[in-house]
Amino acid sequence: MFNHFQYHTNLFPKIWNHDQTLNPMVRQSLLLMIKEYMFYLARVVKLPVSESDIQDIILHGSITNYYWDKHSDIDICLVLDLSKLREKLSGIDDFFLFQSLLHSWENNFYISIYGRNVDIWLLDEKEKQTYLDNTVDTFYSLLQNQWLKKPSRMSHNEIKKIKKIARKKYRVIMRQCKHLIKTNQSPIVIDKYLIDIRNYRSNSSHNSYSIPLTSGVMAFKMARNTGIFHKLRRKAKKELSKQFILK
Repeated sequence: MFNHFQYHTNLFPKIWNHDQTLNPMVRQSLLLMIKEYMFYLARVVKLPVSESDIQDIILHGSITNYYWDKHSDIDICLVLDLSKLREKLSGIDDFFLFQSLLHSWENNFYISIYGRNVDIWLLDEKEKQTYLDNTVDTFYSLLQNQWLKKPSRMSHNEIKKIKKIARKKYRVIMRQCKHLIKTNQSPIVIDKYLIDIRNYRSNSSHNSYSIPLTSGVMAFKMARNTGIFHKLRRKAKKELSKQFILK
């Protein structure tokens, strides 16, 4: 039951070389993708941003570490000078604005890097150093083509201790998910739970400043790899869509 998590001896091989340098084709593809995305924001949406505002493009997340799995996206933090944007769109939450625009832009393409989805989010250049300093995440700069913070492997005993705690949390998550399915909860309740469990995973990671992998993150990955979250999403979508279907 608990073989749903694997701590690898190497980084994801199609993206990283044996010496932990980035596959040049991957780097080129991601840079072209960002270029196209910035063109969309500037020329199509008409936002006051341009390629010259890019300060860095950073890979991070499990795809840059040893706990990658079949669901690991390629997470990209696009570091921009957002001063002009925030001045013009004062009072608007730029994070949610860009997330909405990203989903709209992605609908125009089939984006996949060796079977991996690409997730882009924006960070203001003034917040970059604080972000780097206050997380145990690993970071690779696409612009500099080098590690800003390299991954370090945890010992077998460290993983064993974390897994012991993660198993208990995994059981709780699975009980919660099965309860939602068994009791036919509404799509709103299911969606809220899925948002909460993702926030739990994120908070578990961001609140740890000593280890690159927490029991909360491991438990989330264990549950996700069973397919239970996908099953919940399908159930919510199916129930929500009934009101729009005539037979």
